[in-house]
Amino acid sequence: MSRERWLLLGTVVFLLIGGLLVGRYLVEPPQTVLMTLDSAENASAFRTWLWAHRGLDLGVQAALIFVGALGIAAVLPNNKEGPDTCT
Repeated sequence: MSRERWLLLGTVVFLLIGGLLVGRYLVEPPQTVLMTLDSAENASAFRTWLWAHRGLDLGVQAALIFVGALGIAAVLPNNKEGPDTCT
């Protein structure tokens, strides 16, 4: 393995461990939400908690899904002439 790859691998591992430590020590743990399937009030409380505490994560996930869809659309061929016909 070349020196550049070892450096890249070390950087990735360092960033992952750093993110784990930041998440563990700087972010407060979520309150336990008990939810039953037939209780609309508990579902509403969970939904409120989810958007209040994890909104950034959900926004990033939605953006990544959108960017992935745009990437797929960019890779697909652009066929403006219509489908090929067998004659």
